[in-house]
Amino acid sequence: MPNRNEFGAFAIGFLVGGLAAGVAALLFAPQSGEETRELIKEKSIELRDQAQLTAEEAMARAEAFAADARAREVADRALNRRLDQEIPLVQRHFFFLPFEHSESHTDQERSVALFQAWAEAHDGPARDRALEQMRYVHRHAEIVERFGRFPHRNETLGRESTEAEIAFLKEPMSGF
Repeated sequence: MPNRNEFGAFAIGFLVGGLAAGVAALLFAPQSGEETRELIKEKSIELRDQAQLTAEEAMARAEAFAADARAREVADRALNRRLDQEIPLVQRHFFFLPFEHSESHTDQERSVALFQAWAEAHDGPARDRALEQMRYVHRHAEIVERFGRFPHRNETLGRESTEAEIAFLKEPMSGF
């Protein structure tokens, strides 16, 4: 049976590999072809669901954040190539998540801009749901602006929390 470190490495590899595979699929998929696009859509949903479960299991360990920089690099390259425009609007926000989950002020600014444009591109009830997502995007940015990091990661990453961070962690929406 694998130990926790082996599982953590596997989980991180799975997440990065899945993202890379999705990008590769978009790069090499023909520009036309309803079946290919539907398959990519289905697989991206499966990947998202599996990644969510894996991430939840791994979040209690520092290894969970080891691939963050790589995820931002892959997302940045994909966005620079406008690959987000090749998938349905409702799924595009997955390209923006590495920036939302970054402790960098610059990445947070980019996250807000990307998500805002994405939310505004929706119509009707979908727009309302997308704008609701902006609450979380802005909350991430506010936390990084206030503390320069996500205090809810401190224990996992072996960082000392300040008194202000300890007080903050008792507030609603302080840990995601």
